[in-house]
Parts: sequence; C-alpha cells; structure tokens
Amino acid sequence: MNAQMFDIDMQALFDLRDAVGASQDQMLMAYNRALDRTTKHMYRVSVGMIIEELAPKSRKQVSRRVRPFIKRRNVTREQAGDLSSVKLWYGLNPFKVSELKGTLRQARGKKQQRDPETGRFLKKKNKGDGATFSPRGRSLSATTFPDSFIATRYGHRSIWIRQDGGGIAEARVDIAESVEDKIDDYIFENIAAVFMRYFEQDLRGRVAGNVTTGRRAGR
Repeated sequence: MNAQMFDIDMQALFDLRDAVGASQDQMLMAYNRALDRTTKHMYRVSVGMIIEELAPKSRKQVSRRVRPFIKRRNVTREQAGDLSSVKLWYGLNPFKVSELKGTLRQARGKKQQRDPETGRFLKKKNKGDGATFSPRGRSLSATTFPDSFIATRYGHRSIWIRQDGGGIAEARVDIAESVEDKIDDYIFENIAAVFMRYFEQDLRGRVAGNVTTGRRAGR
C-alpha cells in the first residue's frame, strides 16, 4: 500500500485573500471547500488511472483500494493556523488473475491429474510447464506461472498454481510498480494547481456573494 500527501503554499492563500478583499473566515471556508473538492478529484483521477493502466474487470475492485482521509480541525485550531489536511491511501497489493481482463493460455493441453486414492491434484515434476496470462492493461506484461494450469475453481476461471501438499492457489499479478509512479507523479505535478483553482474560485464567489457562514462545514 501507499499513502500520498501534498503541501499547500499558505502564503499564496494569504496573498489571494488580501487581493480579493476576503476575511479570514471566508478564506478558511474556501480552504475547507477546496480541500473537499481536491480530495474528490484525487480519488476520481487515481481510480481512473488504475483502471486505465490495469484493465480490471470491475471498477469496484479498484475503488475499494483507494481511500481518501481528511483530518478535520476544529474552529479554534483553524484560527490558530492548524488547518485540516488530506491523505490519499491506495492499496497496491497484487490482483488475482481472475480480477483482470486478458487471455489465458496453457502451454500444453494436458488435463490436471488427481491422485486416484486421495483425489488431490498431483504436482508435476516439470515445474517449467505452466499457464500464461496476457493482460489487457497497458502497464502489465504477459506472465507465465510455473507448475500451473487453467481451470474453473471456486466460481472463477483463472490460472491455478499447484501447492505443496496437493492444494492449489490462484495466480496473482504484481501491479505496484506499474501504477505507483504514475499516481505519485500526477499528484506531485498537478494537485497543488488543482487545489488553488478550486480555492480561488470558491473564495471569489464568497466575497462576491458576501458569504460569511458555514465555515465549520466547509461550505
């Protein structure tokens, strides 16, 4: 998993406050509202990038891996300059093969053998013989899993790896390196500008409309 935070140039907020003639309360209201909108933007972009790079079968499989956390401050702490902050957490643990779009290919068309007495799957002596998964996601490469086979088990058609003792486990695809740098780069390069755009838009609107209430709710 990974967690990403971003810094805000507080002096830029103060300068804009003075430039548009906003009060301190209006600035804090605009700050909280911009923080909420920026958090939603980060979540939406991060989920979209993961989907684009990995081509999962379900958006839900990605959305539950991305979690934004806003650390709220009370009025007294905000007035003292200790403002609310946001952190984006995203889980980059491997995906199961059955969770990703792609094609499955067996090197040899041999049926997986079972022990006639126990019914357990038999391990093959040649562990180089395995199934290959070719993912549709543009950041992933084809992977061959030694000593594996293609079958439908537990309701999923996937690649299954033979385990010691006769059991099987579904093959998984590492994805951390594929998307971590892309998400980090986007946040580092763009998120401050996104926040400032939301902040300025909201602050100017509050000044123009003479909005002076609702700060604690960030509205």
